[in-house]
Amino acid sequence: MKYILFLIIGYIVFMCIKKPKKTSKRNKAKKPLTKKKPKGPPICPYCKEILENRPKRNKKCPSCQHKIIIRRGKLLTESQAEEYDKKELERTRKAIERQNMKTLISYQKSGIIKYVEILAAGQNSCSVCKKLDRKKILLKNELRKPTLPVKNCTGCYGFCRCCYSPVV
Repeated sequence: MKYILFLIIGYIVFMCIKKPKKTSKRNKAKKPLTKKKPKGPPICPYCKEILENRPKRNKKCPSCQHKIIIRRGKLLTESQAEEYDKKELERTRKAIERQNMKTLISYQKSGIIKYVEILAAGQNSCSVCKKLDRKKILLKNELRKPTLPVKNCTGCYGFCRCCYSPVV
């Protein structure tokens, strides 16, 4: 009798306690996307003179007459801009590699696709990519050593725009 009473009380207590709701990433409030305003006055990256207004596009410094290059709101010298562009291309290349690998893995998980075909970017393709266009490759081999993005691609975008297409 005591055991049954204990179970009933336990059940009532259990039902009265509110369980915390599980929050998923979708339910969390997202912060609005706003551009970060650069702090402080605009300064020429060459002569370190304070500029009257923050330039919105590339222009020459009124003091030293060197070309100031803008990248994402930052004022850069030409050499800094080249370095920044190289880093951006490498970041883009790595993102393309990750996306291509996800695509190949999804093809493998389907269990249907055994071969993939490389599709070049048409007229915007470089000579290396044009040679690979419509080439069929075994999916297992491509997962081990991906062909895309082509490392020495010289396409007009600065990075390889080729993609995989499943062969059913």
